[in-house]
Amino acid sequence: MHTSSYNLMKEFKDKYYISNCKVLDVGSCDVNGTYKDIFDDCNYTGCDICEGKNVDIILKDPYNWKEIKDEFDVVISGSAFEHIEYPWCTILEINKILKTDGLCCIIVPEVWEEHRYPLDCYRYLTDGLRALFAWANINPIEYKSALAYDDIYGNLEPYKDCICIGKKSGIINSLCMKW
Repeated sequence: MHTSSYNLMKEFKDKYYISNCKVLDVGSCDVNGTYKDIFDDCNYTGCDICEGKNVDIILKDPYNWKEIKDEFDVVISGSAFEHIEYPWCTILEINKILKTDGLCCIIVPEVWEEHRYPLDCYRYLTDGLRALFAWANINPIEYKSALAYDDIYGNLEPYKDCICIGKKSGIINSLCMKW
């Protein structure tokens, strides 16, 4: 994980005063970093589709999360959604396990080279990520693109990340009902 992605997630936690709550990290396998220590004062659970470091729950079906019985106050994901073939299905699963008024924060590449793990399907612009949230009845409250940087390599221009933060509404979205 590059430093700017880590710092965006830390800014999210600090800005929204997140502590002492249940956090689910979607795509949590520690390939090159993790957000776990940011949420060290929370009940953190990592989930992914494969076994690995920082994975507490292995999802047998990435589009039907039967293994997750709890509701979460916060759902996070970083550098995972670009690898998901059907992100509109995944965001609906996030909606199912996110408490009403719960927060969701997704960080994804906006501009980045191809990096299969095992697939690399999408790049997101702020409007696209915002629309994905709205599709799942998660009200987008903040979204932006940010220049990527790393402690080792410095400015990673032209690479950019996109972050979207949303809050689950208790009102059913007509778009979700069609799905």
